[in-house]
Amino acid sequence: MKRNLSALVALVVLLLAALSISNAASLELKGAKLSDTTVADRCTATAKAAPTDIENDMMKSIVLSGIDVKCVKKSATFTVYDAQGKALSTVQNQAIQKLVDGKITFKLAAPIRVANTEGVALTIGTWGIATTYTKPVPLLSCSIIGHPEAPCTVSYTRGKWSIGFGLNNVVANTTPKFVGARYKLTVNFSDPWFVSPPDPMPKIRNVFTLAKLAPGMSCQSMPIIDFFGPAYEDTINSEGRSPQVSIGGTPSGESPASNTVLDCR
Repeated sequence: MKRNLSALVALVVLLLAALSISNAASLELKGAKLSDTTVADRCTATAKAAPTDIENDMMKSIVLSGIDVKCVKKSATFTVYDAQGKALSTVQNQAIQKLVDGKITFKLAAPIRVANTEGVALTIGTWGIATTYTKPVPLLSCSIIGHPEAPCTVSYTRGKWSIGFGLNNVVANTTPKFVGARYKLTVNFSDPWFVSPPDPMPKIRNVFTLAKLAPGMSCQSMPIIDFFGPAYEDTINSEGRSPQVSIGGTPSGESPASNTVLDCR
C-alpha cells in the first residue's frame, strides 16, 4: 500500500513539472529596451586638462578644455593621479553648467602638489573621455642631488626690485635625514609672474643671484635655469633647510646687477 502511494506522489510531481515547463515555453519574450535616460551619447571624444590656481607649486583647481557644448548639463567626474597611478584627488559628479570657449574650471577638495601629478582620468556622463594632461613648469622648484626620493619644497616671497623682479627668501625644505646633501633650485623665467607681473615687463634677459649656476646653464638654457646653493653654503643643514638666497631677473635694456650670473642682452 505504501509503495503504491509513493508511486502516485511521484507521478503527480512529474505531471506538475511538465505542466510548468509547458506554460513557461508559451510565455512571450519581449526584447529589453533601454531608455534615453539610461544610456547617453558621448558628448565629446577628447579633452585637455591642466592645473590652475597654483601657489608655491600647490594646485587648487583644474581646468578642462576642448569640451563640446553638448556636454553642458552633464556631470563630470575626474581623478588626478601620480606616476604610479595613485589617486591624488578625485572630484565626483560636478555639473558642467557653462562652458567658456570650451573650458570649465573645477576646484579640488584640497590643494595638491603639481610636481607629483602625472595625468587625469575623466568621465562625462557615463563615458570615459581620452584626456591629455599638461603639467606646467612651476615658477620655482627644488630637488636634493643624488636623492630623487627625497621630498623637497621651496618657500619664498615675491618682490619688485629697483632693476627688476625677484624671488626673495628662497629656501629649499626637506628633512634632517638629508643633512649635508647638496640641492638644486629650478626657476622658470617664463612664468606669468615674470612675464606679466602686476607691472608688466618685457622678457627676462639678465639673471642675478648669489646662488651658483648649475653646470651647463647658459643663455641658451633660458627660460628654465638650474642653480646650486651659494658658494658659502650649498648643502642642507641639520634642520633640513638650505641657506636663504634671492634670485632676480631684469628685462632687456636694463643694467645688470653686480652679482649677475647670466647676461643675455
